[in-house]
Amino acid sequence: MSTDRASVRLVIIFLGLVSLVALGGGLWLSHDGKTIPPELIAMGSAALGGITGLLAHTGRDIGEVIPPPPEPLGGVPAQRLEAMLPAPTYQPPAAPVAPAPAADDWLPAVPVEPAPGA
Repeated sequence: MSTDRASVRLVIIFLGLVSLVALGGGLWLSHDGKTIPPELIAMGSAALGGITGLLAHTGRDIGEVIPPPPEPLGGVPAQRLEAMLPAPTYQPPAAPVAPAPAADDWLPAVPVEPAPGA
């Protein structure tokens, strides 16, 4: 447990140094009249985001085991829940279903008249 906290402290210190170097480099470049590269801004932003993620309050200590989720429906296991449900019943259709038409029966038969003057 103590090594977890020490490693988190080292990561926070490293990310803090990275963000300070990015800030100092940006100030130095802007003082000389040069443009600040977007990579330097991204590096400082990522370091600050990492620090924020590590220091965010989660409501538990570092290294604490997260308890399993509670059983559904107040402690009823899934096997007992399935036994409590009614069995599915099959009801046949009320009327017989007509068979599907054949592939060539989908268009009605229409007599073809010859074109005038043919």
